[in-house]
Amino acid sequence: QRTLVRLASQSSAGGTSSGGAMWGAGGGTGGGAAAAQQDPRARIPGLLSARDYDGAFNAALSAANPELLVWTCRQVSPAALAATEPAPLSQICLLSLVQQLGANLGLTGGADTDLRLDWLTEVAPLLEPSNPTIAPHLRGVLASVMAALKALAGQLPHTDPVGRKAKLAIHVVNSLLHQ
Repeated sequence: QRTLVRLASQSSAGGTSSGGAMWGAGGGTGGGAAAAQQDPRARIPGLLSARDYDGAFNAALSAANPELLVWTCRQVSPAALAATEPAPLSQICLLSLVQQLGANLGLTGGADTDLRLDWLTEVAPLLEPSNPTIAPHLRGVLASVMAALKALAGQLPHTDPVGRKAKLAIHVVNSLLHQ
């Protein structure tokens, strides 16, 4: 898990801009600008407003803060992101995102679980199993996400909307595992 986040951070550090407006008060002078660069909660809104989605999601993933990742996901439509050409997230960022969204699915609460499932269903198909950057990690990540999805789906009745989303996500992940 830490390897994926480290790889994602390295891939975004080389080609992303941290420009764009920051949330909060102040003109960005002195220590505030340095703090904003280090604090992902301050950097992510600016990255999102600059449409640097790879940088924003890498910052959220690198923070190792599930609430920050969910907040970042709430700021962007997963369907719109998935429909963007070229894909705005690197393969390693996508794999890290899928891994983190699939972690502790049953423990995150109703609204977050629903959001996580929407994101998994939309972004998992963007993964390219033949990509050499993610290929060594793909099967292990998808297997753990699949186990979490099956556990969640097993807890819910088939009539539950979240249970149906979990089953759809299972099919998406299963299709990737068999490519």
